[in-house]
Amino acid sequence: MMRANINNNRNTSGNSRNAISVSNILAFFIIILLTGVIAVCLYAPSLHAASIIINWILLGLLTGTATGFLFGIPKIHQDESSRTGNTSNTTYRQVVNTNLVEISDWLTKIIVGLGLIHLHKIVPYITGAASQLASGLKDGNADNALAFSYGIVIAYPVLGFLFGYLTTRMFLAPAFSRADQDAIRVVEEKIREAQATANSAITKAEFASYAAPLRATPLAANETGAGNNYERQLDDLVNQFNQLRITMKSGPMRTRKLSAVMGEMVKLMPHLPGYDVARALQDSNNGRRLSAYASLYAEPQQDLLLPLTDALLTTETTAFGQYWGIITIGKLIALQTQDEIRETALAKLQTLYSKLDPDTDRHFELKRILDDQQADTTADHL
Repeated sequence: MMRANINNNRNTSGNSRNAISVSNILAFFIIILLTGVIAVCLYAPSLHAASIIINWILLGLLTGTATGFLFGIPKIHQDESSRTGNTSNTTYRQVVNTNLVEISDWLTKIIVGLGLIHLHKIVPYITGAASQLASGLKDGNADNALAFSYGIVIAYPVLGFLFGYLTTRMFLAPAFSRADQDAIRVVEEKIREAQATANSAITKAEFASYAAPLRATPLAANETGAGNNYERQLDDLVNQFNQLRITMKSGPMRTRKLSAVMGEMVKLMPHLPGYDVARALQDSNNGRRLSAYASLYAEPQQDLLLPLTDALLTTETTAFGQYWGIITIGKLIALQTQDEIRETALAKLQTLYSKLDPDTDRHFELKRILDDQQADTTADHL
């Protein structure tokens, strides 16, 4: 969280410095432009001549700015596999549209190439343009008009080029970069959410295949010794859960086997009506805590909503346990009738939500619970 704040502060500071730099550049070029306009007002013998000079100034500025913009567009680096779509995996990925960059590159090479080929014609071209402008001034002094025209023809295209290049590099390029990164970030977030949704659905489906039916047949009157047998079964499942986490690598296969253990626990819990869920929630044994989630999942107890939330915040250390604790919270919080307890639980869940990796199914499930509660609260206030 602190690192995110530092990065935000750095970005804000960088944006402020960039805005100041752009403002300084704009102020500089506006001063030069106003200086030229004042010179035109002082030199032009008539309003007609002044309008001609201003049109030439605008032509030079626009031509130079467009050329500076083409030269100032930054290169966008992306690996060849991403650009062509020849990736080794099948994960969807959005890449930056580089059409403008490629067009800029082509036009820049064409301009430079033609400029080098016709380099010997540049001076006659400038002279011809200056003479054309001077002929329209008609102030009676051809030498002064030609000298003034040389200044207009040379200065303002160069000024426009510098303005276009600097503003593109210092303002437009960072703006393009932020827009591209924001668009990619949104798509990546949607992809992560879809992956988390799929993973959660797979886990629930695997669990359902083992947990059905959730309600076991109640103990018969003559099964007085069956309780100890169910307790031993639960102990075996607790040990099995812990052994699977130790002996198997994290992955779909281990999750499938852990889901089977969770399903067996849920089926077993109706046979253990006196099970101490509150104590199991605080147990340091990972499998024992999972049995508490299984008990509350099979037979929700509203008064254990806050202890369950506290267990996820302070005691639970396994991703699988967190997931089923969150799923169980979804059932308990939907049944909770006391607003104060619900609000307290939601505040603690917000803290837990901020700590979860956004790429996980736990993050997705908790977000769904919080969004549903927010929607319910909004509907109640309407």
